[in-house]
Amino acid sequence: MQGTEAGRRFDAAALDGLAGQPAFLAALSARLQAALAEGQDMPVRRVHVEAGPSDLCTRQDPVDLEGSVFDGPALARLRACAVSLLGASFLARREVAPILVVGTGALATALARAHAPNASGAEFLVWGRDEAKAAALAAAVGGRTVSDLAAAVGQAGRILVAAGTAAPLLQGTWLKAGTYVELAGANRPDLRSADDQAMRRAALFADARQAGLRRAGDLAQTLRKGVIAPDALRADLADLARGRHPGRQDGTQITFFLPVGTAFADHVAARMVMEWA
Repeated sequence: MQGTEAGRRFDAAALDGLAGQPAFLAALSARLQAALAEGQDMPVRRVHVEAGPSDLCTRQDPVDLEGSVFDGPALARLRACAVSLLGASFLARREVAPILVVGTGALATALARAHAPNASGAEFLVWGRDEAKAAALAAAVGGRTVSDLAAAVGQAGRILVAAGTAAPLLQGTWLKAGTYVELAGANRPDLRSADDQAMRRAALFADARQAGLRRAGDLAQTLRKGVIAPDALRADLADLARGRHPGRQDGTQITFFLPVGTAFADHVAARMVMEWA
């Protein structure tokens, strides 16, 4: 973090450092839940984000964010980690079970580090096309790499998919009862992480309903093909935070969480970064 005449500059190193602090992520996740539960709905205002989407906006707040500069991808990863923990708190089982991370990029690394302190002794499995990166990530979280994705999916109780491709990676026939899956990688309409059968089998949730229906590739494509109907998306984080939906309903339900990122969550994350620094 660096100071400037106009405000402060939060580079990738500073933001990734916060993403590696369990106390910060827990506090940010709790603040997001509280903000959603309170139904905060404020007009948008722009915050300067470098190396990211030029049209990224956040919602107005008494804390003046003008003049503070955030590295865009790093802020997105930080927000994604807090949203991931919040989604899992409503939708994942509490039992100790292997956690499978699919992907080896920056988002996969951030999500694995975020979930590791709350894993309660669960084994970490890492699958990725780049064996060296998979080994490095597994070593960072005290886990091991796997080469058979189908077998690993069948073993895992929690799956964090931080990779999106033109063709689905996860097949519905691989999933066992009670599995929780976060599809964080397919956050564009042209990407997929799970096949049609997986989408039919799962209870579907998003971070934000309308954004998820438009931008989550697994949702958008299966809706377009008629595989699922819009009401297959049972709830979003606001519904869960406000008690309008109970989330996971039993230990056998397969739950999918499809986050795409929202301006509101970006705002809450940016505000908390400024307060924490």
